[in-house]
Amino acid sequence: MTTAKLEDFARHRESRRRAIERDKPRAGRGCPICGAPPAARYRPFCSARCADIDLGRWFNEVYRTPATESEPPGSSEPTEKE
Repeated sequence: MTTAKLEDFARHRESRRRAIERDKPRAGRGCPICGAPPAARYRPFCSARCADIDLGRWFNEVYRTPATESEPPGSSEPTEKE
């Protein structure tokens, strides 16, 4: 094999290793609801129950995303009356 092909193979192997490491559950990161180790089927939750609790919190608006008030388009331009 040529040097370029070997280098390409090494880069590909390293990127696959990083992807596998990234997808593994991390120690210390448990279910966001109860803290138990996450189950692959319900990741990041440990069970369907915890996933449903979290979904219920979103539906009941316990979790909120910040929003900023914005001006309507064109309102920053002064209007001229004749």
